[in-house]
Amino acid sequence: AMKQPMAPGKWTAHELLAHLADFELVMSARCRLIAFQDNPVLASYDQAPWLEGWRREKESLDETIVRFLALRNAQVALFRNLPEAGWKRYGTHTAEGRLTIRDLMERTAGHDLHHLRQFAALASR
Repeated sequence: AMKQPMAPGKWTAHELLAHLADFELVMSARCRLIAFQDNPVLASYDQAPWLEGWRREKESLDETIVRFLALRNAQVALFRNLPEAGWKRYGTHTAEGRLTIRDLMERTAGHDLHHLRQFAALASR
């Protein structure tokens, strides 16, 4: 089931998890830039080349899970220990303009929910 695409041309569950890990890495880097620097520039990223790179790495499912959990745990620790004023810190995204850490946390939550629905659809097949 982890290697079956959701539909022709769509990602497998393993690829979806790898995408979540990559997204977590990008959001984590952006949040840390904002938390520890004044108004950093936040670059865009294109998920397609990242997935192609991941395929070349031949990461096992266990490695993908470990990578995602390590990144997520580090991100949760940052959020838990961020002082109240830290939530208002911001950076400037090259395409979207000003974004705060709170904006990025909310975007990550929405992104997770979107993909959890996809995992649920795969599991119900």
